[in-house]
Order: sequence, then structure tokens, then C-alpha cells
Amino acid sequence: MKYIFIVFCLMNLTESSWGKVSKKKTAAIKKQNVFKNLECKQKILPLRIDYKLSDRDVEVVITGEKDIQDFQVTSVVGLDGVKIIEADKIDSQLLKKNSKATLVVEFDAPIGLSYISMNLKGTVNKVVKNQVFAIPVGELSSKQKSLNGRNIRINSVNESKVGGKASEEKIHEMKLETKKK
Repeated sequence: MKYIFIVFCLMNLTESSWGKVSKKKTAAIKKQNVFKNLECKQKILPLRIDYKLSDRDVEVVITGEKDIQDFQVTSVVGLDGVKIIEADKIDSQLLKKNSKATLVVEFDAPIGLSYISMNLKGTVNKVVKNQVFAIPVGELSSKQKSLNGRNIRINSVNESKVGGKASEEKIHEMKLETKKK
């Protein structure tokens, strides 16, 4: 009921919902450009990230989709047991549109799926933007698979008979665990 009232109020506020708006009013609205002061301030950087993974290193190619001032890789971190042996640095530089920055990261990964995380920072249109991305390394081990499925319980649910047929649907439910401090 509340939504109907809100829609009704909005329709009353705009002439266009009740009838034709005169050409003069339409031209005046276009001239005012009500949205000129609104600017999208997305925090992600306008770039494309490609990588080539081998057993002990990853080559990351970062391509700018717009000019990015003060572009830098602020950190390269191994997650889930990955040890970073050496990582090239990209310090404050101008990354022009369609230009590329290449970074090579040497690592030592454990058995199973783990990640290399990179934090990127740059300035686009005088707005500082940050982006974090992760590169998957390896595949799920049997231990990781069993740990992932440990808290999943499968419940069978019988629906009421529709059209003379009873169907069974399985619902996967996962318990959430909280660690006590």
C-alpha cells in the first residue's frame, strides 16, 4: 500500500505522467540539463588485466582503458599459503590509454587452490581509485573439497501434489560457523 501511495505522489509531481508536456517545457528541461553536476565516482580503475600463469611465476599485463595518472601496484600478497618470492614493482607512473604495464611475480604455492592478490591504485579525472584482484593458483585439493562440503547438509523437500504428481526437490543448506574470540 505504501508503494502505491509513493507512485501516486510521484505521478502527481510530474506533468508528463498525466498528459503531453508542451514543446517549450521540454526544450526548457533539456536546456537546464539537471544532471550535469552528477558524476559517477566508481572506485575501480578503467583497465584490463590479463595474466599468464606457469608453475612458479605469473606474468601480469595491465592495459589502460583511459589515461591513469600516478598508477602503481601498491602490494602483491600471497593468500592461502602462497609465498611471494619476488615481484616486479610498478611505482607511480602514467598509464596512457591502450598502453601496457607488465609485472612478473615469482611465487611458491602449496598443494591445492590458493591466490595471489594485487592492490592497484591510480588517479582518473582527479579521483583516486583503488582496485584489488586475485589470481587463482592451482586447483582444489581433495582436502579442500572435503572441507568445503563439511558443513553442507542436504534436505529433501516434498512439494504438495500438483496435477497428481509429487516432486522431490533437494535443498542445500550450509551452517555458518562463528569463531569465538
